Amino acid sequence: MIRVLTCLLMSVAVLSVGALESFARPNYSGRWVLNVEASYLGPLSNRTSVIREITHDDPRLVIAIESRTSAGKQTGEVRLLTQGEEAVFTIAGVETTGYARWFGDHLMLSATHMIDGVDTQIDELWTLSEDGKTLRIDAVIITSKGSEELLGVFEKQ
Repeated sequence: MIRVLTCLLMSVAVLSVGALESFARPNYSGRWVLNVEASYLGPLSNRTSVIREITHDDPRLVIAIESRTSAGKQTGEVRLLTQGEEAVFTIAGVETTGYARWFGDHLMLSATHMIDGVDTQIDELWTLSEDGKTLRIDAVIITSKGSEELLGVFEKQ
């Protein structure tokens, strides 16, 4: 499955910029709540809830994240431009470097940070349903210990 997602991301990446500009770009603004039952969180499966408050005024993208586990609440805010410019932000107390970039009508976010001494990269591919009520996030976490695919299904509130 990782190979399928990697191939998909690579295929999308090689499209020409001119072709990409012709796609309608969705607006992700809203309060998005994770449907835990419909999602696969792998190593993050201890999450009992995840809320993403998204303000999207393209190219500006602001994501306030609140995540709850049995150990408590974690928060963070991501501020990116969808033009691929690198930015630094803090998530759950961890300094993170990332960027966002359009690929057709999909948005790809990539972030890297150090967790417990291990370099970690997280790539997310965002897809909005036709009715605008479901945000599907296909993600890959890559570390020196291997990689794992995740799926987040968020419902607009």
